[in-house]
Amino acid sequence: MKYRRIAALAVPMAAQTAMMLVGQVVVVALIGRMGDGALYVQALYAPAEFLLVAVVNGFAVALQVATARRVGAGERGAVAGYYGGLLALGVAAYAVLAGVLIASAGTLGVLVDVAPSEAERFRSFLVAMVLVGSLRLGGELCSAVLRGVGRGTAAAMLTLTYVVLMTVGVAVFASDLAAVPVVAGVAGAVELGVGLLLVTRAGLVTWHGVRLWPSDVGRLVVGVGLPVAATYVLLFVVNLLLVRIVAIDGPAAVAGFNAGYTMQTAVLVPAIGFGSAIAVLVNQGVGAGDREAAAMAFRRGLALATAGYAVVTVVFVLAGVPLANLMAADAAVVAEVRDFLTVMGPTFGCNGLVLVALTVVQQVGRGGAAVGLNLAYFVLVIVIGWIAVAESGDARGLVVTMAVMGYASAVVGLPASVWLVRKVIRPQPVTV
Repeated sequence: MKYRRIAALAVPMAAQTAMMLVGQVVVVALIGRMGDGALYVQALYAPAEFLLVAVVNGFAVALQVATARRVGAGERGAVAGYYGGLLALGVAAYAVLAGVLIASAGTLGVLVDVAPSEAERFRSFLVAMVLVGSLRLGGELCSAVLRGVGRGTAAAMLTLTYVVLMTVGVAVFASDLAAVPVVAGVAGAVELGVGLLLVTRAGLVTWHGVRLWPSDVGRLVVGVGLPVAATYVLLFVVNLLLVRIVAIDGPAAVAGFNAGYTMQTAVLVPAIGFGSAIAVLVNQGVGAGDREAAAMAFRRGLALATAGYAVVTVVFVLAGVPLANLMAADAAVVAEVRDFLTVMGPTFGCNGLVLVALTVVQQVGRGGAAVGLNLAYFVLVIVIGWIAVAESGDARGLVVTMAVMGYASAVVGLPASVWLVRKVIRPQPVTV
């Protein structure tokens, strides 16, 4: 397994995850420029969107894993059945969640404390976005098939198509919030159409094959898809709790922490794509029965990730303060961002490498273990950080806690993740 082959798949997949993040940030910024409370309504909708994204990504990752293993085993014809089975189950799961969200739109408005004057607009926006969001499920599954067969660039271009249509559409055609769901629907429909064209032309998905569901589709949903979705929900809850803790220190602390945390997210999100690429190659090797190729893909993939995040760490150690000065105009907020990057910047490399390894763990069939490791990390951060901030009244206590846990995860979580992946690659023989 050559480094060049790993990089050829990992770089586009890392770019794909980064593109989605950048696209979301740009769209939110464009909505903010609409004025008239548009950004307020979008922010209230964000928790519901997070749940929908969790469902879509859960099924997409399950299909990516199945595709990589079947292609590795030389069974490309089975991919269409997995697409059909997971699409049907994904549509059912999405429909249930969408129905619950739409039926409880009024209750959700109360939970997020929507202003009475915006209650109806919130409900209309939520219903419209939930409905058009269903189009993304089919498109994301097409992207998952492309990633699973190793066509990372094609998958990235499919995502880029959606991001460009969404951002340009909102910028040019959306004069108010009501137009955003229309743009999202068009972008999702085009992504789905192009995705189906790519996978059908490649012979990966056929109209006959999608009806032939493999027997292990349900196990994939439970073993891979459910842990992925659970991880998204966990991160959502953790983010809410982190903001709640920082709020003890006042508005400037919240703004500064949010700016620093956003920068950290931008740095760490590509690790998910990078780890996913490694997992594709590992799954292909395992599916083909070539354990040595799978082990080499994992080993060399981690080596490339280590080199990349070493550079990231050096950049933030040397340029953390200048970057902080660019993040806000208010001196108090800048000071908070500077403090965050000074403490957390050196840990970005550790956190990125651990996230790469955990992504591989999650996508080689050990999703439950990955959720457990994440849960242990976040529970310690929340509990210790909350105590530290509550006693001192200073948000720095949480930031220091996060930094210490970042180093600890590199010492404990990384070796644990490596051990779990090696157990999948080279299972112990069963003696009778």
